[in-house]
Amino acid sequence: MDNQDANELLLDSPKEAKSPTKENIIEQLVTMKETPFYTDALNEVNINNIITNQKPELIVLFGLNDLGKTTFVGSLYHLLRVSGKMADYKFVNSDTFAGFERRVFLRKCSKDGRSNTNRTLRSENPFLTLHMEHETTNEKRLIVLSDRAGERYRDYISKDEELLKDKTIKYADRILLFINAEELVGRSYSNMKDELKTLLRRLKEKDMLPLFATKYIIFNKYDKVVDIENQKFKEHKQEVVELIEDMFEVKDIPQHCINSKNLDGNVELEKLFCMLIQPLDSKKVDSALDWVKTSIKNNKA
Repeated sequence: MDNQDANELLLDSPKEAKSPTKENIIEQLVTMKETPFYTDALNEVNINNIITNQKPELIVLFGLNDLGKTTFVGSLYHLLRVSGKMADYKFVNSDTFAGFERRVFLRKCSKDGRSNTNRTLRSENPFLTLHMEHETTNEKRLIVLSDRAGERYRDYISKDEELLKDKTIKYADRILLFINAEELVGRSYSNMKDELKTLLRRLKEKDMLPLFATKYIIFNKYDKVVDIENQKFKEHKQEVVELIEDMFEVKDIPQHCINSKNLDGNVELEKLFCMLIQPLDSKKVDSALDWVKTSIKNNKA
């Protein structure tokens, strides 16, 4: 980057009176077409640079904006960083420490629980990695988390080219479908349900649903539901579950009601994290479903 570029990015423009905000600077940094900063989150191209013969497990956080996906990732990372382990696995490394730290920073909240900053930026790279090692067997696990901005998923509703570029959904090993539990009893419920239905239908029409993935329905922000015995809440919750199961053509998808923000004695959240850190019982053997190797093969062709 030459001096002129640096000045345009970081310094006040003589024609503008106001200084650039933190969000503006970050937005410009993540949209630069240069190599990402060291240990920053990765994109579809450079994620392949960290993969060797070890097949990663791809976990996709799926959902529109303001569902707490990034808070969920930040909480997982914080617990791993503080304790150094989870379940039977030690947290030994990450290729994306800066990407994790930025997400934690962007999700800092005020005393009333509201975010002080913008959500995950549309143009921010989505991939974060966790290198884990079993405490006794020394089995190594590489977990790749896809934390894509909710606005990007919203683009998929109307933009075919954006939808078809995202190979991670179809080839996910696990997919976490995030729902804002608070909206189940709010005025926006019908709109939320329609948007979810449209998005899932679009994926199904384009043959993008991850049929072989292990699926989880995550009712996040559950702590904000005042009355979980409310009949309307129960009915709407069941409607959403049936909608998702109908789209995937499966039944009994596991449901998890969590608050991804509070880490003080949050048993349900920690239980879910431990489940995700543990390897799946069955492994995919079809090389066509290995999205990383497929991408590498295509790049070399």
